[in-house]
Amino acid sequence: MGLATLQSALCTKGIDTTIVDLYKFRLNKAKELGAKKIINARNFDILKQLSSEFDVVFETAGNVITTQQTVKLARNGGKVVLVGLSGQEEINFSTNQVVSKELDILGVFRYANMYPRAVRLAQKGGVDLKSLITQRFSFGELEEALKFARDNKNSCIKAIVQVSH
Repeated sequence: MGLATLQSALCTKGIDTTIVDLYKFRLNKAKELGAKKIINARNFDILKQLSSEFDVVFETAGNVITTQQTVKLARNGGKVVLVGLSGQEEINFSTNQVVSKELDILGVFRYANMYPRAVRLAQKGGVDLKSLITQRFSFGELEEALKFARDNKNSCIKAIVQVSH
């Protein structure tokens, strides 16, 4: 989701993008796709170094910690866009920062309402979905494909299961 969101954001001319991830493989792909700056969160104190720096912060992982960090990373008057779905129904974050920084919090359910626009963007070449496919499996390898995608985040972006040839 993060790399597709990056490509969508880059369709806005002149935008500076900073991508944060835990996996070097994905960060390198982000750089290849046009991210201005990449940061490995394993080696970098995000909040200490980048607090209140961004006009718009997208959270695409659905991770509790990164969702909580969004309001700290957005600058005054900024926007926080929640794309990732968490395994938790509710996540606590600083409502005082939302109010004092006058942040707009937006939710984007990527399968509803945005789908037709996303398809048009891909058709026009704004988002290169093929560049995100790192592995292909046959239908007979379905279980292996699911396990591979789950267990190999350091080398797999998207694994595709081909139903027919």
